[in-house]
Amino acid sequence: MIPSTLTGVLAFLLILGPGYVFVRRIELLEALYRVSPFRETISIVFASLSCNLAALLLFGIVRIAFPTVTPDIGALVRQGQSYWATEYGRVIAYGLVFYGVAFVIAFVASHPKVRGADLWSKKYIRGIVGAPVLDSRSAWSRLFEVADDTIVRVACELDDGSWVDGWVYDWNAQPEEDSDRSIVVHAPVRARASGTDATIHLVGVGYTVISQSRIVRLDVTQVDAQNRAQFNVVYEASS
Repeated sequence: MIPSTLTGVLAFLLILGPGYVFVRRIELLEALYRVSPFRETISIVFASLSCNLAALLLFGIVRIAFPTVTPDIGALVRQGQSYWATEYGRVIAYGLVFYGVAFVIAFVASHPKVRGADLWSKKYIRGIVGAPVLDSRSAWSRLFEVADDTIVRVACELDDGSWVDGWVYDWNAQPEEDSDRSIVVHAPVRARASGTDATIHLVGVGYTVISQSRIVRLDVTQVDAQNRAQFNVVYEASS
């Protein structure tokens, strides 16, 4: 049931806010397959509860360590308006800090490296019980999302028999295969026309956009960023 009063709406948004931040940031950082509205709602609610409980745990630790400077929730419940009338400033301040911490936890927990550790733990636990582990990311995300010291080069065979390769600059994160999905590669870019064996270097071309709908085969090479210059020399010589 959605609250009808302004206070209820604000409380509703604050409670579910961390979960929305968590789910939304994952959508921005990773290419995941679309889920049903019901499943997305459950994910937001579960993430919000987890982040709020984590923030509540931290607040409890601070309350135990500094009982005189933190609001007394028990007194607020018992005394109600009389406690609020004298301590409303401190209650509001710590309430804002509490929800701020919950939002920070959601923001950090949605980072791919943190979720990667979570995926590792799932693999470990499910490996013990013998259950399969499913990765909801697309193949493009699993291959293109690499460490900062690693770069990716792709070679694309197109549906007309032609061929293009280059360093991955950007790609459409949506996992569904449609005409809007594409890869952007940057120089040095090589190409080979259909029906020929001659590979040419596209001089003066900084970026090339390749539509997913035209790709028949995609070869991916992950390279240490320090070796990029050596790769470029090889490509220049072979063009």
